[in-house]
Amino acid sequence: MALQAGDVFGRYELVSWLGRGGMAETWRAQLVGDAGVTKPVLIKKVLPEYANDEAFISMFISEARISATLSHGNVAQVFDFGRVDGE
Repeated sequence: MALQAGDVFGRYELVSWLGRGGMAETWRAQLVGDAGVTKPVLIKKVLPEYANDEAFISMFISEARISATLSHGNVAQVFDFGRVDGE
């Protein structure tokens, strides 16, 4: 799925593309909550070629779990992770 700014990705609205690495791309986005409440977030999305690689997905989930335990001003906090439309 080719994403672009303005698209809705799960509960998030994509604001701008930030970059792409070897295994994932990042987006500036906002969480869209009830009654129009929004929160700025960063989305790290696995590239399509890895979306069905169970070993990679397992590693990605482990990274998210470990990152969710960290709390430091220079480390992005993990609030959520999962699949959107099978990706």
